[in-house]
Amino acid sequence: MGFCLLEVYSSLSTFSEVAEIMYYIDKDYTGKGIGTIALKKLEDEARKRKIRKLLADISSDNISSIKFHEKNGFIEYGRLKNIANKFHRYFSVVLMGKELD
Repeated sequence: MGFCLLEVYSSLSTFSEVAEIMYYIDKDYTGKGIGTIALKKLEDEARKRKIRKLLADISSDNISSIKFHEKNGFIEYGRLKNIANKFHRYFSVVLMGKELD
């Protein structure tokens, strides 16, 4: 079905309140609320660890993921233009972030 992961953004103490999230939901399970459940779990765990900001790196081709993150309070911080290559085609990475309350 998928997975989710919360990991340290950087080992530098200046980034101690920042974590990167990563998750994958199989296409057969998208649109069923599983991503929302996974994100809530990641946010709850981040708060327990005193994390104040979440970061997500998203393929520019994954429009549904970008919209999902926007709907859930993430804003776009920037794009790393044509940084990745998959199947002999370059694409950008969208960096999005969310402040936790």
